[in-house]
Amino acid sequence: MIPFSFFAQVTVEDWNTIKEETSIEVMSIFIDVYDQPLFIELSDYGWEDGLQISQDGLNLYALYSPSDFLSWNAYFLNNLDLPLCELLSGMSYLRPYAGTYNMDLETNLFECDSFINVDILYSHIKSISEPFSERELSDIGRAGVIEGGPAMLHNIIDSSLMDIFMFTGNGDIWMLQNAMANQTGIEDAIRLPSPINPSKGEFNADNAYLERLGNTVVLVYEKYTDLGLRDFMYSLSEDNGNTWSQPELITTIDNSLGHIEHPSLYRDTEDQWWMYYSIDLVEIVRSKQLIPGDWDSWDEPEVILAVGNALIIGEPTVARNGDIAFSVGYINEQSNDTTDVYDLDPWYLPVMSEVNAEELFASFAQMSLYPNPSSGLVTLEISLPAQTNFSIVLTDETVREVYRKSHLSKKRIEQLTIDYSWLNTGVYLCQIEADSVTTPVD
Repeated sequence: MIPFSFFAQVTVEDWNTIKEETSIEVMSIFIDVYDQPLFIELSDYGWEDGLQISQDGLNLYALYSPSDFLSWNAYFLNNLDLPLCELLSGMSYLRPYAGTYNMDLETNLFECDSFINVDILYSHIKSISEPFSERELSDIGRAGVIEGGPAMLHNIIDSSLMDIFMFTGNGDIWMLQNAMANQTGIEDAIRLPSPINPSKGEFNADNAYLERLGNTVVLVYEKYTDLGLRDFMYSLSEDNGNTWSQPELITTIDNSLGHIEHPSLYRDTEDQWWMYYSIDLVEIVRSKQLIPGDWDSWDEPEVILAVGNALIIGEPTVARNGDIAFSVGYINEQSNDTTDVYDLDPWYLPVMSEVNAEELFASFAQMSLYPNPSSGLVTLEISLPAQTNFSIVLTDETVREVYRKSHLSKKRIEQLTIDYSWLNTGVYLCQIEADSVTTPVD
């Protein structure tokens, strides 16, 4: 019997060829700042979206579905008259060569036999000099619920701890406090109150990003009712996320620029704040904060990356050392299989090592401080390159410097005992400063 129709089977080799031939363009004004964009080798053949890198550059998250999620989503929206379970299962869109990472593709709220699930993959490295090479299904998501967009705020003393961990789910932003990088206990998450989230589903809140300015936590995020028209918002917390100010619209970055997505904040070594975001999914840009402390004061965008011969680029997040993680989308224009046409991967744009003293320093610098809290006498165990001139700097909650002492590291690991008993009781930030670079100690 002759088949009624024939679909060419897409293969791993097809996608490998497309990805190998993809190039992203770094703008000329940044060619002395960044190395070439890199395809992250752990990328899979599923849909990897909602990219997020932690500020220390050691944790990488991506929304993941082992499918052509974009084609399935179009199928879903264009066939809403079909039975719900037929739409939700969409098993023909699963790629047989994509990893599933033990994802639950059955549990769902609708009692369907299967479910095109979207979960979060998590990868960790010990030093930013290492590549991301392994990952696992995170403990963040819930079976049968699409969640993503992790955003984290490191503890100022122990960067393996997160004072605040946010993520999105069901069109809302949720928060965990005193969390870990690969957090469990998702059932304890708090839905951020109105008006950050809607009171009755009037809009979606998405793609949160967090930074700290002294005692203030800055939250930027997207608000939208139409996927093509997104507003950037900001809100402030003076009590480490327990309460938030009335959200304010960012008016200096708006849809007159094009389709804007995924705001991320970054503070450079000169204490200049920048906002990174994408425009029309073909450019990754940054805008400089014009008035210090004014989160609605942003200059015209500077284009860092252009789409090159890819289909789309977007979702930039910036590590403390300036490296940018972002997403790249591809299309297989030769495919006759309508269930296997698009793919999305995480990429990386590293700062040039010869101009990035902070990256070099941060790749070595680690510190443990104990006991913590302390009545005054503490031991600091510091790991950094030998023969490095450095200072230990302590600042109080008003960011006022209260202690500084210079040292020379004579070996790979130094152990110092310091008496802080003369200080008033309070919370202090300990930093290492070397070679004109100040890095909060990990």
